[in-house]
Amino acid sequence: MNQTEPSRHGPQGHDAFEIKFLLADSAANEILARVRSRLAADPHADPAFGDGYRISSLYFDTVDLSVYHRVGSFGRRKFRLRRYGGEPRVFLERKSKSQGLVRKRRTVVPESELCRLNGNHTGGPYHPAGPHDEPTTSADSWPGHWFHRRLARRRLAPKTQVSYERIARVGMTPEGFIRFTVDRQVRCTAAAGMDVPYLVDGPTILAGWSIVEFKFRIAMPVLFKELMHEFSLTPASVSKYRLSVDACGLNGSPPGPASHEPPQAPARRPAACG
Repeated sequence: MNQTEPSRHGPQGHDAFEIKFLLADSAANEILARVRSRLAADPHADPAFGDGYRISSLYFDTVDLSVYHRVGSFGRRKFRLRRYGGEPRVFLERKSKSQGLVRKRRTVVPESELCRLNGNHTGGPYHPAGPHDEPTTSADSWPGHWFHRRLARRRLAPKTQVSYERIARVGMTPEGFIRFTVDRQVRCTAAAGMDVPYLVDGPTILAGWSIVEFKFRIAMPVLFKELMHEFSLTPASVSKYRLSVDACGLNGSPPGPASHEPPQAPARRPAACG
């Protein structure tokens, strides 16, 4: 079954624009305080994390890292498994992006059925298909069959796992449904099979930084325009997957923390005279 939840996954039934910003934690907190007074908390938030929740994603790539290196169509699509908190279900997801417009195909399955993505249905190590192989282990009637076929055709295997905490605020505006998120406490590790547990250890990505994201349909809402103007926000290209490959040393370089020196707090624009 395909499932889209607008409060977590963007405007229901529509593609959405996503604009990311990389900000020091202090700057992100200042903007978040402003947004909390304008948008509601995500109704799926975990009470243990206030208006946030935990996310774990398992990313797939080829042996030669075609997704990481953005080779051809591999650079426009990501395949991943995603779990929210400790839920016993997992989303199979293909994410495509072109000129800021994001399209997702998502299917939710019980965690116990992830073994269907393995070649032997036993939950053992994943073996990507050869160039002339067709997947034979996923029955056409299984909701995740489409995902399994694409992994096999593109010769994708689990590469890294990324876990983080997300704060989410949502609302309806004249421009439609909008969503504001802040991702932080990002950790990663090299993938080990199809498991998607929440990581409490592993290299930290972007220590001291937060990834802020605006999500909206068609036209940017007034609130987001105000935030960009007041805090002089500049969009940034940030990929948790690519940073996790670097942090885990899977690109041929020595592994190390993927972090940056946090910038200064955002410069406010002077208020207009009234």
